[in-house]
Amino acid sequence: MAILRSKQDIIQLLQELEKQAQKYAIGLPQKEEGIQYWSGIAFRINQYKLIVSLEQIREVLAYPNISLVPGSKNWVRGIANVRGNLLPVFDLRGFLDEKMGMREKRTRILSMQQTDLTFGLVVNEVYGMKYFDQATFDKGCSYQVAWKHFLQGGYYQGDEQWVIFDMMKLANDPEFLQVAVA
Repeated sequence: MAILRSKQDIIQLLQELEKQAQKYAIGLPQKEEGIQYWSGIAFRINQYKLIVSLEQIREVLAYPNISLVPGSKNWVRGIANVRGNLLPVFDLRGFLDEKMGMREKRTRILSMQQTDLTFGLVVNEVYGMKYFDQATFDKGCSYQVAWKHFLQGGYYQGDEQWVIFDMMKLANDPEFLQVAVA
């Protein structure tokens, strides 16, 4: 080891150490922008795979016992008692396509709360949470259906198309709000 004789020797030694450290140093991690994800609940209506924003869903329920409501449209399934609260239940398939869906093993209820309106929607199946890279949003992603006005773009994951269903538009639709037979 060299004997340090002056301030200049110390500075020179420190500079030499810095060069050696830079030569063998691993680069510092670069600041990377994180991927922004859109998340929602995935479900199926007939053959259509749809997603709804998490903010628009209160909970997913197994099919409860439902009491019929006389004088209501055919897509109104009735009223369910869910943990002491009455929940109007509507068949989304029946409302959209006017074809009532059969209750199946995978049939579920999406419980919604939009402003002052709380209701449940019968869907064929719920797949659970799905996450999509927001950068891959495609405004043109849709289905050619009569109820296209409830859709607002979507995402592709592999060969699957997932279209966003806007429950706020549904909850504000005058036809949906008119449940009594005229």
